Amino acid sequence: MTRLEKELNDVLDAVFFPSRLTQSFAKSGASYPPYNIIRLSDTKTVLELAVAGFKEEDLTVTVDDGHLRVAGKKDDVDDTKYLYKGIGTRAFERVFTLAKDTKVDGAEYADGILSVFFSYEVPEEKKPKKIEITKSQKMLLTE
Repeated sequence: MTRLEKELNDVLDAVFFPSRLTQSFAKSGASYPPYNIIRLSDTKTVLELAVAGFKEEDLTVTVDDGHLRVAGKKDDVDDTKYLYKGIGTRAFERVFTLAKDTKVDGAEYADGILSVFFSYEVPEEKKPKKIEITKSQKMLLTE
């Protein structure tokens, strides 16, 4: 594993594990809503959250001080008389710690899935550099 691959794996670990400092709302539980992490390439990743029952306007995605915060809250009162209600629409907040050099590129909502897109920008000083070898003008002792 190259140094760059190790750094990318470290970034993915840092980005996609919920912050231990910030807990979800007490009602929501630590695993709601469930999510997937999909690696699109070495520098692109998408986080998918299953938010069935929420409308786009019920969801917020913010980035602040190295943290991605995804929250959902339904404002309307549902007067429906359910015989069984298995689709959760309780308020939630999930917080993910962003690694340095990780950029949130945007978010999309479709079919009950909120997708948040990330890219990792490798800083110039961490990119491998090829050093040009030139012929020395000095005379060596062996000549």
